[in-house]
Amino acid sequence: MEESERKLNDYARSRKNILTLDEKTNVLNQTFTEYSTALTKAEQEVIKTDSDYEAIRTAPDTSRQVLESKTIQDYKAQISKLDQDYQEAAKVYKDDFPKMKQLRAQMDELNGRIKAEVQSILASVRNQAQIDQAAREPDSHPAAADARRNHVRPRTAAWTSTCSSARWTPTASCTTACCSR
Repeated sequence: MEESERKLNDYARSRKNILTLDEKTNVLNQTFTEYSTALTKAEQEVIKTDSDYEAIRTAPDTSRQVLESKTIQDYKAQISKLDQDYQEAAKVYKDDFPKMKQLRAQMDELNGRIKAEVQSILASVRNQAQIDQAAREPDSHPAAADARRNHVRPRTAAWTSTCSSARWTPTASCTTACCSR
């Protein structure tokens, strides 16, 4: 008995394409873990970008992306300087004086630029949310195409197997876990 086991193990080692039950289990577990990790990461990214989008949409002045924007910070610094100049000039001139109108127009222009920049950030976050959502969809992810091509049936919440036996074994044409029908 020991002699035949030793011969079997020697033969299995000499043929690298033979998997023992433990190796099959490891491949399956590794594949499942990789898919599960990728799904979790994608879901977290979708949640984060959706949250960022809502924060910018509802309260743009307090959202992280707007507060961290160097462009918006520069515009606000310029507005602050113009507002100081306006307050100083208001001590001497009336509101309809040309210098006062010019200062007000400059501040209005900068406020318009800030609004445009906020809209740009909002569009960027919206696009990122759509990309993250699309990446989460099995059909749009490159791994999904590989999985379909190789008949891989990962067992995750996002992907379902049509295999009634739910047995997973490698095949000759595929090095990953495939559904055996």
